[in-house]
Amino acid sequence: LLVCVMAGAGAAAVAARAPKPLPAAALALCVCVVASRVAALWPALDFSVVAALATHGAAALAAVPEGGLLLSHTDLHWNPARYLRACEGARPDVTHLSLQLLPYPWFARQHPLHPRMKRWPDVAAASTDPATERYERLVEDVATGNLDAFPAGIYLDIHGVHEPHIGRLGSWRGRWNLVPWGLHYRIVAAGAVQGDAGEWLARSLAEIDRLKAAYEGGPPSPDRFRVGSWEIAAGAAYNDAHYQTGLFALTLAQELRASGLVPEGVPAYVAALRAARRLTGPAADAAASHRAHLSSPAGDAAKNALLAAVSLHGALAAGRDLAARGLPFGNVDAPTDAELANVTLDARRRAQRFLEVHGDDVDADVFRRFLAGA
Repeated sequence: LLVCVMAGAGAAAVAARAPKPLPAAALALCVCVVASRVAALWPALDFSVVAALATHGAAALAAVPEGGLLLSHTDLHWNPARYLRACEGARPDVTHLSLQLLPYPWFARQHPLHPRMKRWPDVAAASTDPATERYERLVEDVATGNLDAFPAGIYLDIHGVHEPHIGRLGSWRGRWNLVPWGLHYRIVAAGAVQGDAGEWLARSLAEIDRLKAAYEGGPPSPDRFRVGSWEIAAGAAYNDAHYQTGLFALTLAQELRASGLVPEGVPAYVAALRAARRLTGPAADAAASHRAHLSSPAGDAAKNALLAAVSLHGALAAGRDLAARGLPFGNVDAPTDAELANVTLDARRRAQRFLEVHGDDVDADVFRRFLAGA
C-alpha cells in the first residue's frame, strides 16, 4: 500500500511537469515502470504462503506429551505456540509459561490461569538472562517444585539455557540433565539419564524425526529470508535441535567407551556414533557454508562433527571385525566395508579442513595422527 501511494505521488508529479500533449503518455510510462518492478520483485516479497512460524509453533507443541509443562524463553518460542493455543484452541492440555514474563510482579495475577502448577518460584531476585545464576535458579526452582505435578515432563526452550553451562549427557547444575527434545530440552533428574542414557537417546532421536516431518522441505533458508528475521531464527532453532541431539549422542558414545567397552557393547556404541555423525555433520557443514544459522560457534560445530566421524571410523573398523567373528548386532545394522570406506573419506575430509583453519587446536595432533594412519 505504501508503494502504491509513493508511486501515485511520483506519477502525479511527472504528469504535472510533462508538456501538455504528453501527460497521458507520461502517466502510462510511470505505470509500466512501477508494474515491471513489482512483477520482478513480487516473488521475493510474497509471503502469503509462508508458514514457517506456524510450523515452528506447531512443532514446539507437538513435542510436548499430553499434560506437559512448556517453558519458553525467547519470543520466537513463546509467541507462535501461544497464538496457536489462545487463538486456535491447540493443546489446551499443555501448561505454557514464559520465563521472560514470570519474574514480573504483575504475573502473580496470572497464577490462577495455571492451576496445575504446584509451586511458584520466588521471583524477587530472578533474571531473564540465561547466562546468569539468577535465571538458572529460576528455572531450577520451577523444575524442583513442579516435576511431580507434571509426570509427562517439563520442557525448556532450546534457546532458554546458556549452552556453555551444559555438560556431558546434558548435565546441568549438578542435579539435572537437559535431554534434547526437538525444539526443547526435557529437564530430567540426573540419575534417570545416567542409568538409561541409550533409551533417552532413542526418544530424543524420535523427536528429531518428528521435527523433520513437520518441516517438510527443510527449515527456512537465508536464500529466502532476511538474516535477523523470525524465519531465520526458526531455522536456527531447527538446526540447533539437530546439532544438540547429535552432541548428546556423541557424549553418550564417549561415556560408553570410557566405562570400559566390551564386545557386547559395541553395537550400542556404533549406533550412538552413527546418530552423532548424522546430526552434527550436516549442521556444521551448513553453518560453515552460511547456508544455515547455528547458535553454537562454527569452530566448535566443526570439531564435534569431526570427532563424531573419527570416532565412528574406529568403531566401524572394530565392529566389522567383531561381526565377522560372529558377534550379533541385534537391531543395529552390522558395519560393512562400504560404510567404513564412506566414513573414512568423510573423516579425512573433515580433518583436513579443520586443521587448515584450526591447526593450533589442543587436539590437532590427534587429528594429524588420524590422517597419517587412516
